[in-house]
Amino acid sequence: MRGTATARARAAAGAVTGGVLPGLGLCGPAVLPAGWGGASRKDRIAAARADLEAVRGAEQAARRAAAEAYLAKARAGQAPPGPIPQEAAVTVAEIALEQAVAAQQARCDAYDQRVAASAGRGVRGGRPAPPEQAGPVRRCRERLAAARKAAKARAAAEAGAGQDPPGPDGTGRGKRNKKPPQPVRNITDPDSRAMHCTRNGTVQACNCQLPRADDGLILAARATQDTGDAAQVEPTLADITAAQQVIAAGHEAGGHSPAWSVIGTVACDAGYFSQKNCEAGGPDRLIAPGSWTSAESSGPHTPACEHHDARDQMVHNLSTRQGRDIYRRRAPLSEGGFSFLKDRIGLRRFSMRGLPLVQAELTLAATVSNLMLLHRRLSSLP
Repeated sequence: MRGTATARARAAAGAVTGGVLPGLGLCGPAVLPAGWGGASRKDRIAAARADLEAVRGAEQAARRAAAEAYLAKARAGQAPPGPIPQEAAVTVAEIALEQAVAAQQARCDAYDQRVAASAGRGVRGGRPAPPEQAGPVRRCRERLAAARKAAKARAAAEAGAGQDPPGPDGTGRGKRNKKPPQPVRNITDPDSRAMHCTRNGTVQACNCQLPRADDGLILAARATQDTGDAAQVEPTLADITAAQQVIAAGHEAGGHSPAWSVIGTVACDAGYFSQKNCEAGGPDRLIAPGSWTSAESSGPHTPACEHHDARDQMVHNLSTRQGRDIYRRRAPLSEGGFSFLKDRIGLRRFSMRGLPLVQAELTLAATVSNLMLLHRRLSSLP
């Protein structure tokens, strides 16, 4: 298991037992002669392909929805900043060209109206260039041509995916095109995913979230299939809130002050940074912005400055002395917890297959860590 961010690590799956095969609903105790979960190799491959097709269909639908939302705003003249969805690039360029032509024609018509109203006395300035010769229109045409060319290249790349480009001798043995990594499935452990590991490259793993309190107590343990962390903020905040309620009940039963169980500020690294996570409800949080920048956040921050964009406000919060002091404690808490699980408990690799069994093993390791923390605290008492 590897820890690289606040309250999470990606854990490589090892030799395992049990689990549920997606698409088949089968569960088995080990790698049987007929295959893991009792399914044959053919059935496991078919289930993995069906899962990949479902994921691909969902991604395409999400991209189409994002493109349609962007187009709706672009037609209204309110295109949001940032990259243009590839599926909408050509249409957005066409809309921009139409708007540029209309704007230039409006300038020409306004000039003609001023000339007609001057009754031969003349008007200041020269007549604007016709739309076909105006600089903004020419630039829009160039962008439209580039968008069409890029769309054609993407279509050709998708049609010839997996084929070698022609070599110097025309035999088709040139170097293979470098393509972005494609989603894959492991027919031995279908619940795991291929994830990036700083030390080991790409590994077959699960993404584990382990939020810790300021005293080192692990508040929750959750294993997921998500290859990123941005979607894990809200579930993790919910886990922290649920743990706080349990701790508060124990403090109340022991006659302790309610201040002992108040949730402070949650610190997350740049892998969790997004506008949705900055705006989400729940406990206060500090999320490192990474390389993200905005025109609104440029310039020095003052203690009283406020921003309309939650991401800009997060940058401001981190720039304050209090924000820096709180966030400085993130790495020792987060990375220290994962180091303890790996070095003291020995959980460097899960020993079971299937997300339910991985979750059980992770929960057991987190429980042992909390018990060892309790033992050290009790041993230090006079």
